[in-house]
Amino acid sequence: MKHVSVFALVLVLLAGCAMVSKQLPVKEPEVSFVDATPHSFTFTSLKVDIKLRVTNPNPIGLTIDRLDLVLYINDQKTVTAPFHNVTLKANGSSPLNTTVVVPYTAVGMSMIGALKSTSGIRYKLVGVSYVKTPLGVVEFPVTIYKNS
Repeated sequence: MKHVSVFALVLVLLAGCAMVSKQLPVKEPEVSFVDATPHSFTFTSLKVDIKLRVTNPNPIGLTIDRLDLVLYINDQKTVTAPFHNVTLKANGSSPLNTTVVVPYTAVGMSMIGALKSTSGIRYKLVGVSYVKTPLGVVEFPVTIYKNS
């Protein structure tokens, strides 16, 4: 008899979770590229300030557990740009900024002149956003572009 009541309880909980998931669909936060600024050129690397804007279209606040992005400069894969524990207000936007160190070996010596002039540079960030929801962590793919 106990097995039947445990089974019934599990069914009720699963049905309740299904109803909650239908009532609380989480829309994908929108990530947009604001700016990328290369600076601090050394003999081996440069720094790039990356400025993003994340917009939460949901009526509830969300937390991005992590945002794992790879920075491409003129279609050349360079470095990762990870973000962690980003809190998003309900129906609001938040800035998201970081600085990454890009070794010249990642972009190639031929691109250093282009980066110093900052004209005609294409930036792209590709990765995954892991958003905490009341029902667990949901993954959303992210691809954003910025042309200088």
